[in-house]
Order: sequence, then structure tokens, then C-alpha cells
Amino acid sequence: MKSIKLKTLIISLLVLVCFSCSTDNDPNQEIENPTADFNFNVNIAVSGEGVTFNDTSEAGSGTITSWNWTFTGATPNTSTEQNPTVVFNSKGEFSVTLVVTANDGGTASASKDILAIEGCEVYDCEKFLVEVETNINYGVDTQSHIMNIYKPRGDLRVNKPALLLSGGGQYEGSNLSNLEPLAQRLASYGFVVATARYRDGVGDGTGNLMRGMVDSKAAVRHLRANAEDYNINPNEIFTGGWASGAYNALAHAYWQFEDINPPELYAFVTDVMGWIDNWEGVQGNNGESSEVVGVVNLGGSIFGQYEAYQDDLWITSSDVPMFAVHGSADVETPCDALELETGNWEFGSCVIHQRLLDVGVSSTLYTIEGGVHESPRLPENIDNYIEDLVGFLSGE
Repeated sequence: MKSIKLKTLIISLLVLVCFSCSTDNDPNQEIENPTADFNFNVNIAVSGEGVTFNDTSEAGSGTITSWNWTFTGATPNTSTEQNPTVVFNSKGEFSVTLVVTANDGGTASASKDILAIEGCEVYDCEKFLVEVETNINYGVDTQSHIMNIYKPRGDLRVNKPALLLSGGGQYEGSNLSNLEPLAQRLASYGFVVATARYRDGVGDGTGNLMRGMVDSKAAVRHLRANAEDYNINPNEIFTGGWASGAYNALAHAYWQFEDINPPELYAFVTDVMGWIDNWEGVQGNNGESSEVVGVVNLGGSIFGQYEAYQDDLWITSSDVPMFAVHGSADVETPCDALELETGNWEFGSCVIHQRLLDVGVSSTLYTIEGGVHESPRLPENIDNYIEDLVGFLSGE
């Protein structure tokens, strides 16, 4: 009897032991991986300031026991803490990856991008990244009325100053890539910058300028009509440009309808020649104002019939201020006065600058010693005047 009981006990123990082995070490047991996830304590990081990353992963069949973080552009660039704090070293868009591992071998990963901006005050440095919208139609001519808009990425302000920069090209098409270096730089400081093409010329200098003037006005009206979408202040829009684009901007800003002299000129450019329909133009968004608060003139000029016109230029004490950059050796559009083969005259930035000062309007002229026609838009020269231009546009 004792023998039977002993055998029964031994068999029971063996069954129990075997059952325990099968449940703890079953190679076929399915492991449920965890779900990796995390968040961070800021919407936009600031270089030099700490950012804390919080693990929000969910466990699977096991318990999460390790966290492996990788950070690009940050110090430290790795961590095994569950909720680490790191510092990003500069502005940029950086990748963060978290790999979690559980005690049963389950693992998972998650990656996210974070945007970082510089820690300076707005306008004190190139604080922001830049995003660009291209091939935006701003007027009725879908082929010619095209602009690209450069916006400061990471700038949460909704009332930013805006600058229109019209391209050069002697009214035979404008290559907007020529203005990209300046547009990028200014947008990184916190401005919205639009670079714009305009209609080609009509074979006459006056006709070219009249059409360019009203195209500049149409571009400004587009910016004002879409101020909310572009996060710009409709009361802080500047016009500007390089070369022929600057001619358009100067006429736009300084040639008001009430200044037309002689009065017959209006009938000549509208009714006789048909270059424009009216002084404002009908190129789009005509319910909006085309007024601007200043001019950025890169190698431009104002035209007139007589040398004595330089004492007037249709500029009065009520006109807006100018920031001008001109090469001292520019032979295409000299900084001073030049008589053209047609007998007309063009008056460069030096003459315009003096006229503005004479009537009590603020004007800044930056002369590039030995600079040629292209010099105001070249990156190596932008470095020398960018801070003063930022001050002009920001009012600081």
C-alpha cells in the first residue's frame, strides 16, 4: 500500500515539474511587442535651452526595462534614461529616435522630428529656418504674374513685415533665383519676402516702366489681400527690387497720380499708347490698396526727360523712406545721373537719395566701392549691409 502511494506521489511530482517547464520555456509562446511613443515639453525648441523628452510607450506582454534614445544635433546625442533632457546646439530640423525593450525580449521604436530656432531676439540674428512657396499667381497674367514667398519657419507671430522684391532682366524675363540669397537671409531674420516676376517689355522704355509699375502694385495688393494666410502685417509692406525690378518699385512708391507732370503724360500712357489702363493698373486684387511703407532699391533709377528733373523726381516730403544699395562702378545704371541715347535721363540711387534728404524724407544709401550692376544682390555683398537693411525693415 505504501509502495502504491509512493509511486503516485512521484508521478504527481513529475507531472507538476514537466508542466512548469512547458509554461516557462515554451518556445512557441507569442511575445507581444510594446508600442514605442514619446512627446516633448515644447512645440519649438530653442538652441541652447533644455528640452525634456517624455516616454509614453505602452507595454506589450512584458515590462519595458530599457530605453535607448538617439538625438541628432543635440548634446548629449544618446541617452538610456526614460525621460532625458537634451540641448540642441543650433537651429534646424532634427530627428529623435526612441527604442524600448521589454523583459520578455519584445522591442519597438519610434522617431519624430523637432524644430529648433536660435535663442536670440527676433531681428537680432538669423533666428529661423525658411520655408518657400513657389509659383504663386498674383495677377491676371498667369504666365508672367508669378511670385515665390519666403517665410520664417518657426516664427509664430502673425503680423510680420513683408517685402516685395521684383527681379531684374531688362524687361525680358526675370530670373528669381538671383534674388533668392537675399530673400532667404531676410526671411531667416523674421520677414516675409516675396520675389516676383512681371510682364515682359513692349519695346519702349516708358511703356516697360509703366507696365512694371502697375505689376508691382498688383503684387503688393496680392500680399495685402492674403495677409492673414501669409501671417503678414498689411500695414507693413515694402516694395523693392533689383535693376529693372527696382525701377518698378521706385515708380510704384514715388510716382503718385497727383504728381504727374505734365498732366498730358497720363493720357499719353493710357489712351494714346495703351500701356496701362489707369495709374493703379487692373492686374488683380483691385479692391486692395497698393500703398507701401518704404522702398528697397538695389541698383535702380528713376527716369526723366530733362537733366533738371533730378531736382524734382516727383518726390515730395510726404513720400516713404528708401534703403538703397548701389555699385560705385555700375555702368549699366550709374549711381549718379546719366543721359541716355534717346535724350532722356536716368537718375540713380545717389540722386534719389539726395532728393529724399532734401525734402526731409529718411534715406539710407550703401555704396559698394568698385561694385558693378550685379553687386547689390551678390551674397558676399549682402553680408555687409544685411544688418542695416534688417533695421530699416523692422524700424529698429
